[in-house]
Amino acid sequence: MKRSQKSRDAIFCVSKGLYFQERLQILCEDIGPRPVGSTGNQKAVSYIEKILKNNGFTVELQSFDCMDWSPGKASLHISGKEISVRPSDYTLPCDVKADVCTIGSLQELKIAQLQGRIALLYGSLVSEPLMPKNFAFYNPEEHQQIIHLLEEKKPAAILTYAFQEGTPVPIITDGDFDIPCGIITEPDQTLLFESTGKKGHLIITSQRKPSRAANVIACLNQKQIKNFFSAFILILHPGYPRCSGQRRRSCLFTGIE
Repeated sequence: MKRSQKSRDAIFCVSKGLYFQERLQILCEDIGPRPVGSTGNQKAVSYIEKILKNNGFTVELQSFDCMDWSPGKASLHISGKEISVRPSDYTLPCDVKADVCTIGSLQELKIAQLQGRIALLYGSLVSEPLMPKNFAFYNPEEHQQIIHLLEEKKPAAILTYAFQEGTPVPIITDGDFDIPCGIITEPDQTLLFESTGKKGHLIITSQRKPSRAANVIACLNQKQIKNFFSAFILILHPGYPRCSGQRRRSCLFTGIE
């Protein structure tokens, strides 16, 4: 029996869907986490380059210097009590034993004596994530002021206490910020009132390493109008909780002819 055009189109769409599903399976499951600069990212670039070349594209890799960061682990004890904590993204490692100083506002930060101490930030200081200090496109003056004061006062390490509906919110995620940072992961407000002046011991085993990465640029027809394809795939650092379902595999492809 001869299939209708509508039926043939449906079969084509299903086959294309399965094709992309298989590629996403390889990227998200087989290759796994692929932050920029990591071995997983380099494998993903090589895989995409191979797929594009096999489909007739001319491919150029636009290489650039970057950072390969691995989160490692973190532990925190204040006056002998263990506190749940994790490394902030892109933080440096540390093994710091020092007095804890809690700071809840910009005014408190301005007058705080932090050198050599562990600064525990809460309140209005952590009401929203701070922009990376060298981010030129959007960087509110207050964010810049907080970062400048922290660098000027030279704490040995920083802890942030920020939650949204019980979920910890990362506040400082900046590869150019060189004060070790940890994120307190369990909401316990008594911690804020009982920690000031107490001895803290913070260990973070994260690693920063110089690395290389590449943008994949593909052209289908260099003589006429070019085809442009881009893809965004959710990237997670190894060791962090992974998303489930569709979000974990989210991918957007766009094409302009």
